[in-house]
Amino acid sequence: MTTAQASPNRQTALGLARGTAGGLLLGLPVLMTMEMWQHGYALPTWKLLLLWGVNFLVLLVLEYYSGFQDEETLADVAQDAVIAAGLGLVVAAALLWIFGVIGPGMGTREVVGKVVAESIPVSIGASVAAGQLGTRGQGEDRKRREAGYWGTVAIALGGAVVFGFNVAPTEEPMLVGLMMSDVQTALLLLVSLVQTHAVVYALDFRGSDPIPEGRSPLGVFFRSSVVTLTVSLLVALFLLWIFGRVDADTGLVPTLHMTVALGLVTSLGASAAKLLL
Repeated sequence: MTTAQASPNRQTALGLARGTAGGLLLGLPVLMTMEMWQHGYALPTWKLLLLWGVNFLVLLVLEYYSGFQDEETLADVAQDAVIAAGLGLVVAAALLWIFGVIGPGMGTREVVGKVVAESIPVSIGASVAAGQLGTRGQGEDRKRREAGYWGTVAIALGGAVVFGFNVAPTEEPMLVGLMMSDVQTALLLLVSLVQTHAVVYALDFRGSDPIPEGRSPLGVFFRSSVVTLTVSLLVALFLLWIFGRVDADTGLVPTLHMTVALGLVTSLGASAAKLLL
């Protein structure tokens, strides 16, 4: 019996199992990262809620553009995002308990904080798995939604959050940023810009885009690659702020250096998302 012919209950079970596998694929490294456990406990509640809210917006973007147009309405997209977020919470709670990171004797705020924080990469992995690892019904060749310019920017933002979240809780981006000189920071920024353009347009990866006919390569560079890098840097700055690496008392130069350091990761995530979705 094929997936397309399976009963609704079987399809639901397969979808949840697939989402769980995708959640583990993306979220397991963070689930076993001590810094993330600490942030889940130490982050102010309002920051934790803000981060979870941003994650839900990312889930909406991923579900909208990775789902099949003839299968999903906007209500379906919202429902799938809720399911991915809920699956993230359940899987994160179960594994954190198995690992002994949460358990009896801990305060409610500590347990909830750790589970909510760790659920974010798991929920994103579940969403990506639903769109990218699923099966198509009976060989039908259905097309995904056309993103358009702003949709592509939104996808890039989602990819930047996904990749950045796996690194931002650690101390390494902060340390790298503080160790780099101004010249090294400028070179790293250039590397980020080059890879952002090359991955999507120049290296012929599967899913990469040719420069449209009649469009100036320089125009595409600024309108697409420079904008993508800018979005990636803003995501990097947001994550550094969320995790307390930068604040109002941090100098402009150290903030810039740390943002560029983490921006290498977020820009790679933004480029990868454009290829995948």
